[in-house]
Amino acid sequence: MDEIPSGEQRVIDELVEFWQTRYLPRDLATHIDRLSSSWGNNRGVSFFRQVYEDLRTDKRSWYAASSASEFQRFLEAEYRQPTQAYAERRSQEKAQGTRGERKEG
Repeated sequence: MDEIPSGEQRVIDELVEFWQTRYLPRDLATHIDRLSSSWGNNRGVSFFRQVYEDLRTDKRSWYAASSASEFQRFLEAEYRQPTQAYAERRSQEKAQGTRGERKEG
């Protein structure tokens, strides 16, 4: 599997800690806001914000995970899904652009 960038992994780790302990890690919201756009059009940031808000408002039960490691796997899978789709879309766009240049040239 692709390695998750350190900023995103930090947010995942902090969300898992929050899910497990119900203790809000300091600056978690700030860490979410600082994430890069590498996830494509801020879908990742929105997802992490939603999880943060759900945990903050005691909607922990909305996540069916039975353990911290299962919750972490869920967050990582959700992170990877849009990342992979974004990378595939960018590859297709580049390939189409290259083909278009060949036809014209």
